[in-house]
Amino acid sequence: MRVCSSIVLAFVSTLTVILSAICFASPAGAQAESKPLGYINVRDFGAKGDGVTDDTAALQRAFSTVFDTNRNFTLGGSWQSMCREVIMPAGTYHISNMLRISNAFILRGEGKVVIKQTDPTKDILDVHWALRLLISNITFEGGQRHIHLFTANSDGAHITIRDCTFIDAGDYAVQCVMRAKAPSDPNDLSKYETVGYYKQTKVGDGLFTYEYVDDPQAGYFYNSTLFHVDRCTFTRCRRVLHNNADMGVLTNARIETHPDMEGAAIRASGILKVENAEVLANVTPGKQQRLIDHVLLGLAVRNVTLRTAPGCTQDMPLVYSRIKYRNTSNGNAQFYLMVDDCTVQCARSPENAIVYCQEVPNIVAVRDCRETSGKPVRAIGVAKPVDAAYFSQITPDGLKYITDARNSANIRTDLPEAMRPFSDTPLPKEIAHVYPFRKRVVDDRMMRKYVDPAAQLNVLDFGAVGDGTTDCTEAIRAAVAAAAKLQKPEVLFPQGHYRVTAPIELPSTIALRAIGSAFIDGNGSALLFRVPNARQVAFSNLLLGKVHTALEITAPSNQPAHVLVDRCYFGDITGIGVRCGTPGMPIGESNKLHFRLTNSEFFYGCAQILETNAVGAVIDRTWITTSPSMGDNAAIINKGTMLLADICGVPQLGNPRKDARWVDNYYRFVAENVRFGGEDGGMCLVNQCITPKADQAFMLIQNGWLYALGNPRRPADVFVEQYPAFIALQTNTGCNGGLQTMFGISNTLKGQARPEKLPLKTSGNTIPVNDPYTGEKFPR
Repeated sequence: MRVCSSIVLAFVSTLTVILSAICFASPAGAQAESKPLGYINVRDFGAKGDGVTDDTAALQRAFSTVFDTNRNFTLGGSWQSMCREVIMPAGTYHISNMLRISNAFILRGEGKVVIKQTDPTKDILDVHWALRLLISNITFEGGQRHIHLFTANSDGAHITIRDCTFIDAGDYAVQCVMRAKAPSDPNDLSKYETVGYYKQTKVGDGLFTYEYVDDPQAGYFYNSTLFHVDRCTFTRCRRVLHNNADMGVLTNARIETHPDMEGAAIRASGILKVENAEVLANVTPGKQQRLIDHVLLGLAVRNVTLRTAPGCTQDMPLVYSRIKYRNTSNGNAQFYLMVDDCTVQCARSPENAIVYCQEVPNIVAVRDCRETSGKPVRAIGVAKPVDAAYFSQITPDGLKYITDARNSANIRTDLPEAMRPFSDTPLPKEIAHVYPFRKRVVDDRMMRKYVDPAAQLNVLDFGAVGDGTTDCTEAIRAAVAAAAKLQKPEVLFPQGHYRVTAPIELPSTIALRAIGSAFIDGNGSALLFRVPNARQVAFSNLLLGKVHTALEITAPSNQPAHVLVDRCYFGDITGIGVRCGTPGMPIGESNKLHFRLTNSEFFYGCAQILETNAVGAVIDRTWITTSPSMGDNAAIINKGTMLLADICGVPQLGNPRKDARWVDNYYRFVAENVRFGGEDGGMCLVNQCITPKADQAFMLIQNGWLYALGNPRRPADVFVEQYPAFIALQTNTGCNGGLQTMFGISNTLKGQARPEKLPLKTSGNTIPVNDPYTGEKFPR
């Protein structure tokens, strides 16, 4: 195994700290010398990064080593892979051919790292059969597509791209798509033949040749992938992003469009959410330019600022939609388009609209938006004349159109006459914007402030052996005890399978991170990690499983605490995967705990996911597959204030059917952009439980795919045992194989008199809204 020079230098510089830690904490079997952390450094493979040398072969050899050294195992009945981490020291790496990676892969730049494609006709990075991927802190420049992702519809594929810059891409800077040939029976999805963009041929020494696959019979196909691009900059790329995934999220982006761009910068042909983006549009007349093409499924655009570059004589629309509604009477999935809280310049576009529809989706909402030119502009424009004949095949509840009066005064909210019968009013602003902690969400940058590189400890130095056989409990405890003596410590797990047979207690401030990915195997025990007095605690890149509970984290009610679980994977959890909160705290009383579980995955074999009473809890960008053995329980139990966002949910109810549901809510709960899944017919989304603070509790579900037919005991999206202050559903779509009910109530409530005014509020949903007492259409 090669030992990278930068890691050696880092350990030399911190040798005193590490040796002293070993002296007072190492078990008898600990080594006197520091063990390597297992990084793959591209410099060790001959890459120069000098801006002159062609580094193609050296980088490819380094990348191929990851695949050659991956360690595979089974977790939750599913094949998993552990990888080593590739680091690129600062420099400019010239390449003249495409680079290939596959499967599980982590690539990180240290300092300013540029990969520059010198051949303008070639892509930079092809990810073939992507499964678990993290790319961070790299600048990609030149060539055609910068990162092309092909997941082959691998169930549970999870891709994260962070803190990257994309410059002068000749095609999409980032593309996550899958192509497939349709079978003769279109209902037999198992017979679809996936088709990659490139045929790779290995030529030895980790190198490949590539042949583009041009198959006219292959079209875009649903792609079971959760795809997240965060804190990235796109500078004058011909096109920015193409998403074909089941759940795609673009957040915190800075985009400058190319003046020669043809059509749209972003193509949404899967479910896509674009949130918190700054866009500078270099608009060239005659190019039919727009920010987003809405081509398939659902699109949500939130807090996006679209400005036209100085000197341009024309604006562009924010969204151009090419989707025609689907009739909901046959149970098909529906198409939606939501624009919330955006600031735009669109009045001088040829379309004179913020959202321009070539065809009209089932739901279109433009809410709380501002057009800064002051010139008149339509919220929703329609290319073709729409009349009663256009909508003749649609059921009455199948369309909803919202143009919010809270938009700026120059935004016209009128609709074509044929669309007016389907118009709806928005929720009150105090309900639609009810979640109070968006600006205080815990993230990886915040938590890195609580890590000192001089206080990093390697579990291998304390006797841990990641062979899947050795009991590492005491070795990890020793590493943790040493970390507790340091300021801002981090315990590192090189790639490996670490067997643990008893709980490990952690100090109040600590980070646990895998270098690459590491499996912490609970070996059927009750608990993996306990934090009894959390202050600043982070877990990242870990696979946790074969245990009753993976993480048990408690925090006092009177001191600030921040907990982050980032890019962790859970499987074979027989109890609740994560417990995080203040024990014994009455519902409705606030602690100071902010908890986030993000970019993670609960895969097969997880009985329950999370229980928390944090004052600010967030689960986002996460894949959740429930277990058929879950029982009569909720996957998530919320007794505090929670935001559930950008979730790809796959319910499994098992047989016989259990009283399973996604969330038991006791206090305050918001869900947005969540695919609650249609597998097994879906299950109840939220059960509003009996709570002593019902007058302060609430629930808001918006911009989601709702499926709730599989649990016959609670056959409703929301099931109510006690009314809170309000329950609101806004711009949700549903129905997969049959009609469902939005609200259901317990027998106890049915036995009581109907309240004069029900605290149930709806806006823009294409799901039947029935009075839970009478079953009749719910009055406005």
